[in-house]
Amino acid sequence: MGRFIVREESLDKPWKRSLIWCHEESLKVLKRKKGKGNLLGLALDMRMLEKEKLGASFELKTDALSNMDGLMLLQLNYVQMNGSYENFPRELRGLCMHGFPLKSIPLDLPMENLVALDLSYSNIESFVGCDSNRQRLEKRQKLDGSCLKEKRLLGSLKILNLSFCKKLRSLGDFDQLPALERLIVRNCTGLLEKKLHMIQKCPHTN
Repeated sequence: MGRFIVREESLDKPWKRSLIWCHEESLKVLKRKKGKGNLLGLALDMRMLEKEKLGASFELKTDALSNMDGLMLLQLNYVQMNGSYENFPRELRGLCMHGFPLKSIPLDLPMENLVALDLSYSNIESFVGCDSNRQRLEKRQKLDGSCLKEKRLLGSLKILNLSFCKKLRSLGDFDQLPALERLIVRNCTGLLEKKLHMIQKCPHTN
């Protein structure tokens, strides 16, 4: 019933709706860089689309999101992305990116308002905690272009899901996650033993 009501907001122009959950429609909206107006949530899972409909592998340019200023919920599962992450909407409260391809969080990804983050089944190796030594930090940034450098960027994060991230080696310092209430690290077989001891100290850990 709820989906029918949302669809009735605009039958032929999905970017004018408040929510887009049909993966084919989401793909079209992103390709055309639409999404201004009332759009609050968008879901795209590339594995839900038939390969023959795509014709070729699709790579999303991050500036496709630059017009979605009011977007609060975003799912981009198994989507290959190209460009600066600073184009992500700054009002995001929930972000789900299964199969995230990078080794760590991009420096320019806006995270100050995120309440829930799901990076399950990703290639991520470390989550938070930058080197205090400037030379080592600059070297790391040149290698993968990513690292979180300010604690305040994660001040609102309450739910973090890193399940099935087989390459995950480090979570960093939990002082950088002051609001964290739930940490989910199922089947993260690469976590070091000393990190597992830290996880046990975090409440509501799975």
